[in-house]
Amino acid sequence: MLIEVWGEWACFTRPEFGAERVSYDVMTPSAARGIVESIYWHPNVQWIIDRIFVLNPIKKINIKRNEVSEKISSRSIQAAIRSHRTDLSLNPEAFRQQRNTLLLKDVHYIIDAHFTTSVEVDHGVNMAGKVMSILNRRLRQGGCHSEPYFGFKEFAANFQAYEGKISDIQTPFEGITELGLMHYDRDYRTNTPIMFNAVMINGCLDLRNVQTFRLELQKEVSACS
Repeated sequence: MLIEVWGEWACFTRPEFGAERVSYDVMTPSAARGIVESIYWHPNVQWIIDRIFVLNPIKKINIKRNEVSEKISSRSIQAAIRSHRTDLSLNPEAFRQQRNTLLLKDVHYIIDAHFTTSVEVDHGVNMAGKVMSILNRRLRQGGCHSEPYFGFKEFAANFQAYEGKISDIQTPFEGITELGLMHYDRDYRTNTPIMFNAVMINGCLDLRNVQTFRLELQKEVSACS
């Protein structure tokens, strides 16, 4: 399954930079999977990203964003619910901070993905056929399970089926491009990032046989995916 995605802005946050958000040079595997899942999600379906083709040159821009340094804790929310309080709030002016964000501009990718299912039949219907039918219809009509985005929800991702063959895909890159350590996924049981050495060859990030490892961080920061 080939899915073409594009947008004006993207930020696939590197976990090692803390509060100052710095994007990877290209879309991460977990971000690609998140986009596919936003188009079609089912609890019995697991999407696997095989390749990511980078169609546009890598462009970066640095911006400042107004953010807040604090958030209302889940403990405070639970306490307010138990006591029937209605005054639970956070004054953003008191905690406002300006933070730098290094974004990608004018991104365009083709995602090569496949899926596995934990059941073969769902309500008497072949599960694989059902998934492909719904996915193809949504790609044609622009439907989705939730709005896909590139890292941040304000960076919307446009999408459609790529009708050509893999051999038809053209990228502006030639040869080998070393991208360094990249976020692959996350072990949510231990909240640990899973990383890999990313190498792009002729504009293609091939993920079919990558070696991954877990990265222990002194200060855990969620990667944007």
